[in-house]
Amino acid sequence: MTTKELIKLRIVELVFLCRFLLAWIIAQFKKKDIWLISERGKEARDNAYFFFVWLKEHHPEIKAKYIVSKESKDYHKFDQWPQNRVEYDSLQHLISIWQAKYLISTHVGGYISNCLFFSKMDKYYNVFRNKKRVFLQHGIIKDYLKGLVYGRNRLDLFITGSRMEYEYIKQHYGYPEGIVQYTGLCRYDNLNEFQTKKQLLIMPTWRIYIDLNYFEESTYYQTYKELLCSEEFHAVLDKYGYQAVFYPHYAFQSKIQLFKNLNLPDSVVIADMSYDVQTLLKESEVLLTDFSSVFFDMMYMHKPILFYQFDEEEYRSRHYQEGYLRYRDVGPVVRTLPEVIEQTKAILTHPNNLEQYIAYYDQTFAMRDNNNCQRVYEEILKC
Repeated sequence: MTTKELIKLRIVELVFLCRFLLAWIIAQFKKKDIWLISERGKEARDNAYFFFVWLKEHHPEIKAKYIVSKESKDYHKFDQWPQNRVEYDSLQHLISIWQAKYLISTHVGGYISNCLFFSKMDKYYNVFRNKKRVFLQHGIIKDYLKGLVYGRNRLDLFITGSRMEYEYIKQHYGYPEGIVQYTGLCRYDNLNEFQTKKQLLIMPTWRIYIDLNYFEESTYYQTYKELLCSEEFHAVLDKYGYQAVFYPHYAFQSKIQLFKNLNLPDSVVIADMSYDVQTLLKESEVLLTDFSSVFFDMMYMHKPILFYQFDEEEYRSRHYQEGYLRYRDVGPVVRTLPEVIEQTKAILTHPNNLEQYIAYYDQTFAMRDNNNCQRVYEEILKC
């Protein structure tokens, strides 16, 4: 980092600190019993949003507030509760943090705007020692994520979504007894009723090592470009009457125009952030992914999954270490485009043929009901 960049960073931190202290002063004159709920501050479409809506319906007496950016496509979702909507990175956002009894987020630190600076303050001064921090998660963990092991962050409740995940986190992440709980993910309350159409959802995860400045040169981009433009792939879709929807990960959505600029037939749709992820999952008959934990949602709904792991060695060495999951227990695993086309053809021919995998699906989810939010709520009251 250059001297100029360092000075700029220090100025940003100083301004944030001044706003943070001002918010603390103002908060002293307000009640401090808010349940502050968030994802990353930029959206409302995951476990946090579903939990917030559940609270409003079942416990309106609770002072729940949701952090969301005014620029977000999801901002309008709170038009019926304008008094419970807090604009991301506003002074009211910081005041609400100080007022909060519970800090509830799908991401560790998702309730704060300057996460890096705040983590330093929290580490050395424990500024929120009297607040309860609830990690709702945004997906089921199946890899070893160093950033989530005990001691890297302060959590009072760590929600897990499957039985195997719960056991894995308890055994390998080092949290004291009682912090890790298996309740199911909040958004799963909404997965028990759905109608599908002939839609193949392509939803790969991100790569921490890909420089967005050179995204077009990455193996990731070139591989999915090849798939989306493949005439053989198009022919398979046409033969079975399917439409493919390609939804890049949140971290790569800024590059969505590169995919939209491709010369694609009507059978291939490029989905930006205006598309709702859960709607796509519920209406799709089949999922093609790589390592993304979104496949658990499809397992929960008893739908076929195909894994395209063209860069497994690099992904494991530079992104996430492998955990407990064997992908072949969930669905076919392929590495090349011809294999993708062959397996796609096989799945689309018999999309309901899950005999080889269904036992593992059911073993993964010991609970499949509409009470996930209820269980999360009860665990929050205990922590």
